[in-house]
Amino acid sequence: MILITTKSGRAGHREINFRANIGLGYVNNPYDFLGAEDYITVLRTAYKNTPWAATANLTGSTPFGTGNKLGANMVWNIMGKTDENAYLLDMGWREMLDPLDPSKTIIYKGTKPEEYMDDVKAIFPNSIAAKDKRSVELVFED
Repeated sequence: MILITTKSGRAGHREINFRANIGLGYVNNPYDFLGAEDYITVLRTAYKNTPWAATANLTGSTPFGTGNKLGANMVWNIMGKTDENAYLLDMGWREMLDPLDPSKTIIYKGTKPEEYMDDVKAIFPNSIAAKDKRSVELVFED
């Protein structure tokens, strides 16, 4: 209930005007992103099946290689699982069987694109964020 009082009132015609603007911002994201595990699987499989690609990159320090080492100079967050890095599973990292050699395990830090959408919206406000504005006007007359 809203009670509106005035210091001075007059007899006769009464009118209350109320105007409001509301807006709705949302992310226009028409894409379904691969999860980290799917991305690793697709990338490693495609690279292995490309005749001209150097297969050493599959075990090297690359975005899809298992030779990355944990440390200050680490660039890529995928590596072969070892006893030395298994503790990362307790820190939110994930593991999966290597799609190229199921006898080996890959450990990786998963990322979710939706966690980065606020940053993307700030960088590209006109291409990602869409706004829907509506106006409401209520008039009460006696």
